[in-house]
Amino acid sequence: MASKTAKKTTKTKKTAEKIDITFGNEDDSNGTSFYSKEKKQTFIANEKTRLTKIFKDISADKKKLINSLIDELAFMFATLKDLKELIKRDGAVESYKNGANQYGKKKSAAVEVYNTMVKNYASINKQLVDLLPKSETPIDDGMDDFLNQR
Repeated sequence: MASKTAKKTTKTKKTAEKIDITFGNEDDSNGTSFYSKEKKQTFIANEKTRLTKIFKDISADKKKLINSLIDELAFMFATLKDLKELIKRDGAVESYKNGANQYGKKKSAAVEVYNTMVKNYASINKQLVDLLPKSETPIDDGMDDFLNQR
């Protein structure tokens, strides 16, 4: 009997190693993801391409730092997009039951993760923008015209 238990443990360890921690299982029948794994990978690739173009003129010494930040930002972009669709579909509030007679409503898990990740996304985005070379000519965003109208 002990050998059967050991075999099960070994199988479990092998299975755990094969799980894709990026987006979970291919078959997402429990509704924890809105987009397919392939669609998310496409979002990541497109965002990495877009960001890489923006930072193409960065000095070589900053490239390694920027590339890792771009990878993280692209992953967060795809995940935030997925979470946003889940929140639209399922709502921002979910019901819960603690014990026999205690019911209530709380923020959904997707909202909690979204809120945390969007802050991290903004922080990494700011880090990347701060690494861009300073423009010699100010960019006209229309804000000066707006303020001068007052």
